[in-house]
Amino acid sequence: MAIPYASPSFDSVVSCLGVMFARHHQTAANELLRVTTLGGRIGLLSWTPEGPLGRLADLVNRILPTPQTPALAPTLWGDEAYVIGLLGDRVTSVGASRQRHEVDRFASPREFRDFARHDYGPTSAAYRKLAGRPDGVAELDHAVVDLARDHMTRRGLMQWEYLLLTAHRAG
Repeated sequence: MAIPYASPSFDSVVSCLGVMFARHHQTAANELLRVTTLGGRIGLLSWTPEGPLGRLADLVNRILPTPQTPALAPTLWGDEAYVIGLLGDRVTSVGASRQRHEVDRFASPREFRDFARHDYGPTSAAYRKLAGRPDGVAELDHAVVDLARDHMTRRGLMQWEYLLLTAHRAG
């Protein structure tokens, strides 16, 4: 939320599954624009709220105790209208499309849960926060398995949906 570069520094600014996890969305969007040159390109890739990784983020937020200053849902960055609202009239030539990344590495919903627990940063952090609460760990385990079951085909294929949004900084 405080990019350590001068204004403006880059012809292209890209975030792939990063800026969506910033606590203050408008501040983060302002920073992306600040470091982008006039006419420069901004590219954002974020999980959609409806896709399995977006739903995973939402269920983690539901299960974890609410912090004193709640963060906005990361999956809002996967909603085209929301991101355009953050960037406002400071961008032109907005292009947005929902796409899917096919993942076939999980043989079962439990294998996906194990990945989410040990190898997927946001969920792994949630499990660490729940370490002293066996009931919370069990709830998250069951929720992740159910989510994977809902999004996995019989052949173990999952479609991880994301929003790809590009724009030019208005000049």
